[in-house]
Amino acid sequence: MTIKFIAVCDNIAKIQALSDEGYMSSAVSYEHPISATLLATIRMMTACLLCVLGAYFLHDVEGLFGPRGEFTMSGRVLSASWLVAGALTMIGLLTKQLWGTLLGCFVIFSSVAVFLLVVPDDPIVACALIFFLIYLGLVTAIYVRPIDETPSQAHLAKIISPRDKVRVWLAKYRKAICHLLGVTLVSSVLVFGFHLTSEQWIVSVVLALIVSCILISLRFLSVIYFYGDKRHLAGLFVVLLILAGCIYNVWHGVVSETLIFMYLFGLYSYLTLQSPIFEDVYESFQSAPALFVLVSFAILVGLGALFLYLPDAHAEGASITFSEAFFTAISAACVTGLSVINISQELSEFGQFIVLILMQMGGLGIMVLSTFAIIALGGRMGVRTGRAFSEFFSVRGIKSTNQLIIFIVLATVAIELIGALLLAYGHLRTGMGYLEAMKLGIFQAVSAFCNAGFSLTPHSLTHLSSSPWMLCCYGVLIILGGLGFVAMFEMTRRLALGAHRSPLSVQTKIVLTVSTLFIVVGGIAVASIEWQGALSHLTYGDRLVNSFFHSISLRTAGFNTVDMAKFGYPSMVIMLFFMFIGGAPGGTAGGVKVTTFATLVATLPTLVRNDSRVRLFARSFSMDAIAKGSALIILSLATIGVLWFLLLLTQTHLEPMALLFEVFSATGTVGLSLGITESLGSFGRLIVALGMFIGRIGPLTLAIALANDDRSRVEYPSAQIMIG
Repeated sequence: MTIKFIAVCDNIAKIQALSDEGYMSSAVSYEHPISATLLATIRMMTACLLCVLGAYFLHDVEGLFGPRGEFTMSGRVLSASWLVAGALTMIGLLTKQLWGTLLGCFVIFSSVAVFLLVVPDDPIVACALIFFLIYLGLVTAIYVRPIDETPSQAHLAKIISPRDKVRVWLAKYRKAICHLLGVTLVSSVLVFGFHLTSEQWIVSVVLALIVSCILISLRFLSVIYFYGDKRHLAGLFVVLLILAGCIYNVWHGVVSETLIFMYLFGLYSYLTLQSPIFEDVYESFQSAPALFVLVSFAILVGLGALFLYLPDAHAEGASITFSEAFFTAISAACVTGLSVINISQELSEFGQFIVLILMQMGGLGIMVLSTFAIIALGGRMGVRTGRAFSEFFSVRGIKSTNQLIIFIVLATVAIELIGALLLAYGHLRTGMGYLEAMKLGIFQAVSAFCNAGFSLTPHSLTHLSSSPWMLCCYGVLIILGGLGFVAMFEMTRRLALGAHRSPLSVQTKIVLTVSTLFIVVGGIAVASIEWQGALSHLTYGDRLVNSFFHSISLRTAGFNTVDMAKFGYPSMVIMLFFMFIGGAPGGTAGGVKVTTFATLVATLPTLVRNDSRVRLFARSFSMDAIAKGSALIILSLATIGVLWFLLLLTQTHLEPMALLFEVFSATGTVGLSLGITESLGSFGRLIVALGMFIGRIGPLTLAIALANDDRSRVEYPSAQIMIG
C-alpha cells in the first residue's frame, strides 16, 4: 500500500499539469478548458487579497497588525508589499515566466510565516489564512516541475469524448468552480460560523458568493441529471438544498446554515475527486478499505471539531477551547462517551445536535451511509466497493450486500425511533414537557443504540437507578447495537423466512451464545461482589436490575447507574476484562469482539488434543482466522500498555488504577470513567483521544492500513522451537 501510494504521489505533478493544460487525445477536439495560467493568476490574486484582509481582521494588539478593524503602520507596509508582489507575480504568470511562479510561491509561503506569529493571539483567523494560503501555494508550486508528455495509464483510460457532455463540462469549468467554492467555504465559516465581523458589506459579499455558488451548482446538477449516468448524486445534492431551505430559521438558522455548508462542501469534494490526481488516490483507497476507513474517520473527527468550536455550538455564557471541541468530537465519532465538558450545560442545542450526528455517523460508518444514499437514489454499488463490504461483513454477493446495507439503515432508524418514543414516554411520566422529553428521548436512544455513552442528563443514568422500566429500555437498545448488524440481519430473515430457509451462520451463533453468557455471568458477578457495597443503597429488586444493566453497559455502552468510584477493585478487574472483550463485530460495539474471544478459547482444547483443527458449532476454522485473532489480542494489549505507560509518565497527579481504567475504557470505546477525564492534562487528553481513535478503527485495521501489503516471494525452511 505504501509503495502504491508513493507511486501515485510521484505522478501528481504530471497528471495535474496534463489536466491543467486540457490534455486530450489527438482524435478529440472541442473547446479548450479555462487556461491554467489564468487560474494560477486568479489564485495569486486571491492569496494577496486574503493577506490584505487578514491584516485588517487579525486581532494582534501588541504585534504587527494591531486591533481588529484597524490598519497599523506595519500592516499598511505589509499590505502594500503584498499588493506590489502580487501584481508582479500575476504579470509573470500571464506571460508564462518561471520567475512568476517562483515569486508567487515565495510571497505565499512568506505570508504563512508572518501569520504564524499571530496564531497565539488570534488562532481562528490566523489558522484559516495559513491553511488556505498553504493550499494555494502547493497548487501554484506544481507549475515549477517539468511536464512529462506521456500521460498515466489512468488518464489514458479516461479520454474524454465530445459526446460525454458531463466530462466536457467538468474539463472546462471544474477548476474555476473549485476555486470559487473554496473561497466561499472559508469565508462563510469565518463570517457566519465564528462571527468575526458584523460589517454589512462583508456579509453581503459572502452572501453573494454563496448565492453564486448555488446558482452555478444548479447548472452543474442539471448537466449531471440530463446527460450523466449518476442522477442519484444530483438528487442527493438537491435534497440537501431543499432541506436547508425548508428548515430555515430553525434554531436561529444555524441548522439551515450547516446544511448549506454541507451542500457546498459536498459539491467541492465531488468536483475535487473528479481530478485525475484524486481518481488515482481513490482507486488506491478502493483496493485498501482499511486505509479508507482510517481517512474517513479522521475527516469526520476534523469536521466535527470545527463545528463544535463554532460559537453557536456553545451554550449561552459558556465557551470551550478547540482542544475540548476536538476531544468531544473524537469521542462522539468513535462512539466512546468520554468527555472533558458537560455537554448538557456547555453545549447549545445546535452543539448537542452536532454530537448526535457524530454519534450516528460514527456508529453506522461513513461507508455505509454514503453507499445507502447512492442505492436509495437509484445508483449502483461499484464492484470494488461491494467486495470491500463483503469482506468487512462476511457476506457473499453484491445482492446480499445491498440488502444488508439497506437493512442496516432502516433497522437503525426503526429501532432508534421506537427507543426514542419509549424513553420519551418514561420522561413524560416524570413531569417533563412533550418537546423536551422527545428531544431527550431521541438523543438518548441514538446514544444507547450506537453504544456511545453520551447523556444529556447529569451523572449519566444515576437518577434512573430505581427505575427498572427505563433501564430495561436502555438495556435492550444497547444489546441490539452490540449484537452487530449481521446478526440482526440473519435473525430478521430467519423470523421472516423460517429456520429451514434461512439458517443462522456460525458467526451469529457465536455472537448470541457468548453475548448471553457475558450478560448472565457479568450480572451475577457484579451482584455477588457489590451486593453490600456499591449497590447497598438500593432495594433487592433494584440491585439485581442494576447489576445486569452494568453487565450489559460496561462491555461497550458506557452508561452507569451507580457512581463508579464506589465499586471495589474486584469489580473493576471484571470491568476491565469485559471492556477489553467488547461486543460483536460489524456493529457499533468496540473491544476485540466476542468472536475473537470465542475462537481463541476454542483453540485451547485443540492444543490439549494436539489437533490442528479448531471447531465450533460443528464447523472448523482456518489457522488464518486464529492468527488474526491472536494478532488482534497482542496489538490491543500492546496499545493499552503503551498508552498506560505514557499516562503514568505525564499524569503523575492521578492514581495508576484510574489511569488504567481510563485507557481500557478509551481503547474499548466504552466511555466509563472513575471521574478523572476532566482532570487530565493536555498531553493526557491527547493520549486518551488517540486510544479512542485506535479503539474504534481497530489496532489490526490500523496496522493493515499503514503497512506495506507487498508479500515476500522468498520462502525459508521451517524450524522447530520450544514453546512454554
